[in-house]
Amino acid sequence: MAPPKAFEAGGGRPRALEGEGELEVVPIGIYLRLAGLFRDLRGPFVRNLGLSVLVTASMLYGPHLIRSCLDVLGRANDLSFQAVLWFASLYLANRLVGWWLSVSNFRAWVTLGQDCLHRLRIRIFDHIQSLSMSFFDRTKEGWIISRADNDIFSMEQTLTWGAGNLLSSLLTLAGAFAILFRYQPRLALAIAGLLPLLLLSTGRFRRAGSRSHRLLHEGLSRITATLAENIQGIAIVQAFHREARNLDRFEELNEQHLGNAYRQSMVWG
Repeated sequence: MAPPKAFEAGGGRPRALEGEGELEVVPIGIYLRLAGLFRDLRGPFVRNLGLSVLVTASMLYGPHLIRSCLDVLGRANDLSFQAVLWFASLYLANRLVGWWLSVSNFRAWVTLGQDCLHRLRIRIFDHIQSLSMSFFDRTKEGWIISRADNDIFSMEQTLTWGAGNLLSSLLTLAGAFAILFRYQPRLALAIAGLLPLLLLSTGRFRRAGSRSHRLLHEGLSRITATLAENIQGIAIVQAFHREARNLDRFEELNEQHLGNAYRQSMVWG
């Protein structure tokens, strides 16, 4: 897998540090390159998707089972204790199986996600060591640390839960709509009319969330770069009495980062 362009030697100063060429959405090519790196993990990935399908099916079966129980008891002339006990046992068994599947699914996705992150960190570290000296002369040390550490950490949620949560959400939405259409077709059609509005609002939220998330991590990268450079050159800082000026600059970066954090909380709140 080719390294990110920010790590390519001879590419000038990193764009993410300068705030130029910012992207609202991660290109699909990035995901394809990640898929190529984890090609040998396709087996565990497919098994995890299967577990996610079973967890979603168990979750959707619970409300359907309760409705079936109420329908049967409502049509019965007398309330049968055995019938109630049968439905209660079936519902309890479904809950236990769903719980076991959820735990297994959780552990499987965590194991797979951490394995992917482990491989990615090693691959990036190996590539950093192969870069030319001119790249390190032009690039701030803190920015490299932030790219190799903070950005990889921010990918943990995507690599660990992205595919499973996406599949579960789509199946839950489709299953709930199918059940609703079976019992209340008119209500289902009325709700379906709201789907375009839902898709539009989801797209706007995704763009706003992506923008706020990117700004937050860019600010964190600048803080890390400033802190690393200040520590590395502390002798020069003290020799030229730049402590107050560097502190003012660091406070300014922290104020910007705080503002970005507030804006992100407003988007997600």
